[in-house]
Amino acid sequence: METCSFKELEGVPVCARVPEGAHGSLVVVSANSTGRAFLQLCSRYGVPALVIVPESALGRMWPTVEKQPDVELAILRGDAEYSDAIESAGKIAAREGYFPEGGSQERSSP
Repeated sequence: METCSFKELEGVPVCARVPEGAHGSLVVVSANSTGRAFLQLCSRYGVPALVIVPESALGRMWPTVEKQPDVELAILRGDAEYSDAIESAGKIAAREGYFPEGGSQERSSP
């Protein structure tokens, strides 16, 4: 576990399920270890991703591999919380060119 997070165990099968040559970016929402694991794994395996975190989680986003250009980190500034990240991820994942990782953002839809 290079990121010191059990979420790496979740991220590997998620990355493996993304079809080779798929168009779009995986949208991941996090406030801690999920984001760190997906930044790491998506960079390693060449899976385009957008990881959305509140600013308070920024210090915990430290992959041990070089982040690839198609793996982006979106930071919700100010007093944004995890619930705000979930809401933002749901809206972005619903747009063309993005698809949800699963988990919380799927449940945030009205």
